Amino acid sequence: MAAAAMNYFLRTPRPRLNYACRFANNLAACPPGPRGEDLVAHGDTDVRMESTLPALRALAGIKEGAAVDKGLFNRIMSYIGKNHLSETLYASACAADLPPETKITSIWTTAWTV
Repeated sequence: MAAAAMNYFLRTPRPRLNYACRFANNLAACPPGPRGEDLVAHGDTDVRMESTLPALRALAGIKEGAAVDKGLFNRIMSYIGKNHLSETLYASACAADLPPETKITSIWTTAWTV
């Protein structure tokens, strides 16, 4: 089961989008952002993927994915702002009434990075 799940974990974070993850693979239900990323996934799904991927790789005995591990980790660390809190795009909280470039403090992502 772990080996089968690795397909999702290794293919969902996309290197061309700085290892952006997807919250859902049904993007018709959650429109992608301007560059093709799933804005809801910023911070939240990134953290869930990064915290699960290394353990799942070890469980499955799969060596592939070290670049994905590193890419996700670096992405998550890039969210940390000057105030030491993780700041993600507004859409990660589904706050549709804010301008797209608005950053918010993500409690979930901040909790993982401290």
